[in-house]
Amino acid sequence: MQKFISELNCEYKEKISALLRKGTSFGISGITNCAKLILLSQFLNCQNKNIIFITETEQNALKYQCDLKTLFDCTSVIFPYQDGSIYDSNSKNLYKYAKQTEIIRNFKEQKIIIIPEKALFEKFPDYTYYEQNKITLKVNDEINTEELIKRLVELGYKRKTLVADIGEFSARGDIIDIYPLTEKPYRIELWGDTITDIRIFDNLNQKSIEKTTKAEILPVYKFILDENSFKKIEKLKDEDNQNYWEILNALKNKDYFEGIEYYESYFNPNLEVITRILTSKDFIIVLDDYTQIKSRYEQICENLEKQYFENIDLKMALPLDKMNHKNLKEFLTSLSSYTKIYFDNFISDEFEINIELNTELIPYFSSGTKDISEYIKDKIKKGYKVIASSDYRNRIEEILKEYEIPYSDNTFNAAEVYITNNLTLSGSIIQDCRLAIITDKEFFNKRSKDITAKRYNYRRENQDFIESINDIQEGDYIVHMVHGIGIFKGLSKQKIDNEEKDYLTLEYARGDRLHIPAEQINMLCRYRGSGNIAPTLSKMGGNDWNITKSKVKKAVEEVAQDLINLYALRKL
Repeated sequence: MQKFISELNCEYKEKISALLRKGTSFGISGITNCAKLILLSQFLNCQNKNIIFITETEQNALKYQCDLKTLFDCTSVIFPYQDGSIYDSNSKNLYKYAKQTEIIRNFKEQKIIIIPEKALFEKFPDYTYYEQNKITLKVNDEINTEELIKRLVELGYKRKTLVADIGEFSARGDIIDIYPLTEKPYRIELWGDTITDIRIFDNLNQKSIEKTTKAEILPVYKFILDENSFKKIEKLKDEDNQNYWEILNALKNKDYFEGIEYYESYFNPNLEVITRILTSKDFIIVLDDYTQIKSRYEQICENLEKQYFENIDLKMALPLDKMNHKNLKEFLTSLSSYTKIYFDNFISDEFEINIELNTELIPYFSSGTKDISEYIKDKIKKGYKVIASSDYRNRIEEILKEYEIPYSDNTFNAAEVYITNNLTLSGSIIQDCRLAIITDKEFFNKRSKDITAKRYNYRRENQDFIESINDIQEGDYIVHMVHGIGIFKGLSKQKIDNEEKDYLTLEYARGDRLHIPAEQINMLCRYRGSGNIAPTLSKMGGNDWNITKSKVKKAVEEVAQDLINLYALRKL
């Protein structure tokens, strides 16, 4: 199919090729979503350029990714974004960050990188940061265990008894387990100071999966704390803000506290938006629904700035030396080094060159076999190549046989219908290419379901962690990993940044409410108290929950030490 599309005789093809050879940016209007798939495939074959494709929503990105694979067997990668706001005090999902880091470090190997718009508001270090600060461990290397542990802590790793999640490590005698920004953790076995074995193991059952000869350990965060980190925050002199003293105390000990990412601009001033990080002459940028992307970008900016200043006024956060996101003008400037192609429904004066295509949607047949056959025959008669995209191949074949319409797996025979799997996007007529793509939506009035995005969840050992909305009821006391004890007030649909999602509403002390995306339900666990006494609700933005956790941790450590002493006495 890829070869067939690349050899299609399209009226616009030579003009687009000439513009891309010159590195000239341009707009394309009058284009359906299905036609965009054809263009993306053709761009790949033109001047051997790879593509960064910016979409308005994650769902759009998932559909394009799915259909590129279905039609052209073209593999693309979606750049994930963090749930919630960049001005939240929540710690970020390290599993998503690991995927982001993987793409940044290997972006030149990707043919198509699809970036949902919300990912444009995050900032990242470039690939040199990871190369300069990584730890490389190899079989037969001589290492100093104490120095390695010290370096792991400097890079943001937390020491645990058992490694379960990214950002953790354990040291037990001659075995060091490390879970870096990779899919699975590493187990380093030593003989004295020599590494004798490196294995990848399963964090769920702790069993080895396979051997390897090398392990790369990247920093957990986008910055590394040092002596200057404390001084940068100290200069703020916000002495009336309780957060100021708590953060100073943490930084004095080089502690990567919960929500430290909010202050990333202080600790690494070289962070940039992803379109700056992925800069390469081998890539072109394609913006989907450009007018919509600009409008939504400004709306998201407005919401982010509102949240930032509200947090400052309520003393829930300290002021930043610069914002964690770029405004629209700054973002568009970040695209200046690329050749850009703007997909848009409107002809805009913003583009010096605009190519208007002749495309149209396919009519709905609602299973009317006679209408289907007449439509296909008419298109073939007019010289169109017809592609039937359906999950009901047998039914399509029956219809074609009944009305004596030839079909085959040969894409190059214009007189025969080519049958492939169904697309998630609607079908389209692309007159400039003499191409008609008909999907189940048109054949049978069957809407495609939304595609479920990959979940990046932390491992939870405790059965009290909540995995489904069915596990809790309105009015139940719950514990949020970051914000502490609250009351679950129900599930609601909310439209934020033009994207409608399910949100869980939690109520805290003073009536403060927190709305978290439903996919973050794994951040919650059931409250287990003694008796029927109602617990004291935590204060949002305060440090009472961290103090409570510290006290419990200290008490547990004291009990553990008492048990060790008791067992030692018994042995005597």
